[in-house]
Amino acid sequence: MDGHDRVEQCRQVKAEGEYVFEIERKDNLPRVTVHLSDAYDYGHWEYASRPKLIGRGDFILIAGFNTRFDSSLVEIAREDGIGIGGIAKLMGALNWEKVWLYRSPEERGKIH
Repeated sequence: MDGHDRVEQCRQVKAEGEYVFEIERKDNLPRVTVHLSDAYDYGHWEYASRPKLIGRGDFILIAGFNTRFDSSLVEIAREDGIGIGGIAKLMGALNWEKVWLYRSPEERGKIH
């Protein structure tokens, strides 16, 4: 995170049994709280069970190696105002005021 142009600082937030970070951004962009999930298969149950402090304006980072997640969750999370995806998507989303509206290059390729 230190090398990202929009990141002022990143710090871990106490959340029992979870990896949660708060990212303070530059250029008057709002802070983003990030839940780092190491679930191998991230589905609707995992999304519903996310830490309570993850809400509108935040991001769920699916960080496991070869992790799968239900693609329908992207739209559900977007409707909730939450971004969801891998590290590349988070890095791109940090440039946007509303991180949940960012679409990765792969997602943009799927739009017809």
